[in-house]
Amino acid sequence: MKNGLNYIKLLLNALIILISVTVLAEIFLRVTGNYQVFSEMNGQPFYSEYGQIRHGWFHTRQPNDTFVPAGIDFHYQYITNRWGFRDKNYDTVKSPKVFRILVSGDSFAEGEGTPYDSTWPRTLEKYLNEKGIHAEVIDAGVAGSDILYDYVHYRELLKQLHPDLIIASLNASDYNDCLVRGGMERFQSDGNTHLKPEPWYMFFYVHSRFVRALFHKIGGFQNTGLFVSYKDYVKSIDTSNTLFTEVFDRYKQEAKNNNAGFVAVIHTIPTEIKFAETDLSKTNTLGLNNLAAMLTQKGIKCFNLSGPLFKQFSPMPMQQLSYPHDLHFTPKAYTYMGRIIGDSLLVNEVVKP
Repeated sequence: MKNGLNYIKLLLNALIILISVTVLAEIFLRVTGNYQVFSEMNGQPFYSEYGQIRHGWFHTRQPNDTFVPAGIDFHYQYITNRWGFRDKNYDTVKSPKVFRILVSGDSFAEGEGTPYDSTWPRTLEKYLNEKGIHAEVIDAGVAGSDILYDYVHYRELLKQLHPDLIIASLNASDYNDCLVRGGMERFQSDGNTHLKPEPWYMFFYVHSRFVRALFHKIGGFQNTGLFVSYKDYVKSIDTSNTLFTEVFDRYKQEAKNNNAGFVAVIHTIPTEIKFAETDLSKTNTLGLNNLAAMLTQKGIKCFNLSGPLFKQFSPMPMQQLSYPHDLHFTPKAYTYMGRIIGDSLLVNEVVKP
């Protein structure tokens, strides 16, 4: 009996120690800010798209709205047009003297981190006009979008703007989006967008930094809000590239049906420069290079600007290139990006003076 009580006492003491260590570890990880996802790094609650059902098939902001996006690194005003883009309104009928370009993409196309007049689509417009091309660049980029959303939006609605050229941009964040959102099956017949269901562990991951540490240290997760192991992420790259190539091809064909040219633009992002020596950045770079080769083989004109941008940006101090928490480009970086895209269009004679 005495031995039994001693055994129970030892178990209770061990349990108390385990709980105490777990609580102290949780406090330490929260105080030091370890294992935060992107939204938390910007002072916002935990955010994940898993399990969401969104009304409609389009990924846009609220139309005709004025606001300042939440964040702690910058506070630039956004004004959206009737289409829900961070741009002015455009007539569906355009002058034949104007060469209209539609830019699609995510927050880097939208210009998160810079004023409206310094986004790369605005820089591109000014640059082409300086070169004697009467260009009009519509910025249809929206933070959080991806190539699937962009294609469906053009197919169903934005073709009404009658662009002469579409520039469809993509970066490594689209790999994350594909894992969470899935492929074209997300666009359901009920008219809504159904994203992938939450993993079984999501509740615990959301509410405990200690649980996150276990997943990252033992399960091989990357500290990027990517809720799969690095090994599984690597395996998904080839699948994602196949999907992206199919969607780019559909996008191009839809543009052709509407008498528009089509160019795919692949570009690097600040995290790949800041963490260039990590396995994740190297994997993303290799994946994007493979995607560019697949697009070219498919007959899709592709500007892979990851290398040129990396060469230009990597010598720059990170505080000049991007923000410490938000990790988007600064106005200086977006300006260069717009000019190098403009040069690519001119050199390849996609647009001519």
